[in-house]
Amino acid sequence: MTETAVKEVEVKFYDKEKGFGFFQTSNTSDLFVHASVAEAYVDQLIAGQRATVEYRSTDKGLQVTKIISLEVDGVASLKEHPPERFITGVVKSFFHDRGYGFINADGFSGDVFISAEVAGKVKHSLKAGVRVRFMMNTSAPKLRASAISLI
Repeated sequence: MTETAVKEVEVKFYDKEKGFGFFQTSNTSDLFVHASVAEAYVDQLIAGQRATVEYRSTDKGLQVTKIISLEVDGVASLKEHPPERFITGVVKSFFHDRGYGFINADGFSGDVFISAEVAGKVKHSLKAGVRVRFMMNTSAPKLRASAISLI
């Protein structure tokens, strides 16, 4: 398999000092996860915790290429849709004088950060309660919106 696949998994273990760990599934071999993929999540990877990951087969076995979501207290706290899909949500707040705000994304817990720079031409229309469509980046430690438009 050279393509990536998505699977719901459980953390088997993660060793922060060694910089790697494994996820387990009910019907495939364990999935190796390297620190470069788990970087934003290393303090949250606890044995038994549920996650959704992207993985691929390598000459060394199955390897996680991206952590899509990670459950914290039973709620998927970080999640990313494929890049070709837009996410919808409602502006929670936007501080025009400070140049940033937050969006409540439909189906996600936690706030999504939006900067005035990313908001571009629509920034003057952003206020609490306005519905928006955007792409979400979870590669940073915090969720960030990009390519935002009004609905």
